[in-house]
Amino acid sequence: MTNAVATDLVNKLTALLRTPAATGGAPFRLSTGTSFTADERTNRIILMGSADQHEFFDKLINTLDSASAPNTKTDVIALRHSDATQVATMLTQLVTGQVAAATKASGTSKTSPGARAATPVVAAPVAVAAAAPSAAGAAQAGADEFSNTVTVLPDVRSNSIIVSGTKDDLRLLRDLIEKVDGLLPQVRVEVVIAEVTLTDSDTSGISSLNMTVTNGKLTSIGGTFLSAAGANGSSLGGLAGGQATINSSGNLTGIIGLATTPAKNDARILSCPAITTTHNKEATIFVGESLPVITGVTSTANTSSSTGLTTSSTVSMRDIGIQLKVLPLIGKDGAVQLQVSQSVEDIIDHVMVDGNSQPIIGRRTTDSFVSAMSGEIIVLGGLQRRQKIKSTSRLGPIPFLSDLFGGSQSDETRTELVMFLRPYVLTNTAADNIDGLSRVDASSLGPEARQVLDRIPGQPVAAPAKK
Repeated sequence: MTNAVATDLVNKLTALLRTPAATGGAPFRLSTGTSFTADERTNRIILMGSADQHEFFDKLINTLDSASAPNTKTDVIALRHSDATQVATMLTQLVTGQVAAATKASGTSKTSPGARAATPVVAAPVAVAAAAPSAAGAAQAGADEFSNTVTVLPDVRSNSIIVSGTKDDLRLLRDLIEKVDGLLPQVRVEVVIAEVTLTDSDTSGISSLNMTVTNGKLTSIGGTFLSAAGANGSSLGGLAGGQATINSSGNLTGIIGLATTPAKNDARILSCPAITTTHNKEATIFVGESLPVITGVTSTANTSSSTGLTTSSTVSMRDIGIQLKVLPLIGKDGAVQLQVSQSVEDIIDHVMVDGNSQPIIGRRTTDSFVSAMSGEIIVLGGLQRRQKIKSTSRLGPIPFLSDLFGGSQSDETRTELVMFLRPYVLTNTAADNIDGLSRVDASSLGPEARQVLDRIPGQPVAAPAKK
């Protein structure tokens, strides 16, 4: 035998010769004394019988021993934007579920592919959808259904998907991968974090700034409503459109086009970051500092003396400040849904731990889910803090006079953090770069940076001008 296994071919011959003939309906009649068997060592078929049947067996065996194309093929599909491990897991679940549903509908007891390895292993890739090949199962699968011979593997190094199956399987897998491997839309979120000092008559920082917020979006300032074009037309950094402006000293001075100024300069800008992220990808902003905090204390016997213990503390760094997490969901019409998590930590007091002063950290958190069109301003507030400030009179240390003129007094201040967010969906490269390039031009390194940013790829960078 050249291509087939002699033992398998003998079994096929036996089954064929026992099948009723197409013409007479009776089994094929072998001559008396005709027999055949397989020699496994030499992979040959030994035939004994009359000479008139040799030609028949030669043609039949040669036909069955001919080379045939395999039922399954293997291919490598490169991914451009998606993660290979995640895509392989998704395809595994899809193939497994479809084959299991088909098995249940047909009433058979076939084992679904991939049941033992639904999650691919990155370090050592394994088959995430595998089953014993079955020609009958492949033949029964429709053109739009997966067969039970599908195998899916993620290649983490090249970020590709290795697939194996029938021609229809590979076609279906390519179509699915092409649809899910698209470039996700991006959004730039401009943020202004302001701290507003409230008076006794102020209920919130938003009302103190004379702003009106409807459904989480800024609609009017000082009684003047913002137009849709104005709200969508500029950045929070100080262009037209009724948006907060920031001068060089970092104070909230007013609103462009409106003669409004926060009374008594009771608002100040803490930070003005901008972040860019993709659809359904969380981005984080942190403004603060890291402080050492004691997390554990260990006592050991003192080796220098017979009594006493040596105490040592375990210290870890703790981020204390303002943290903002944004998870955007971008629609095709320019709508953006934002899941916003705000967290503010500050030091409210100190306590002694093993002779070391440690901070008592206060924490304020909020979680919001708001929707806005690209360019609209979202306003979030409500994170208020009360702080008592003790002040001492200059006459405090002088006896009797301090009692007469007042030795000390305690004032309570109330502040609130107000955050302005403006999502902008990035759709056009030239238009999306305008805001960033304007900030580059305003910096001290604007001309040098422009030489690098404006050059054509492949051209050498010009030497900086001598000053």
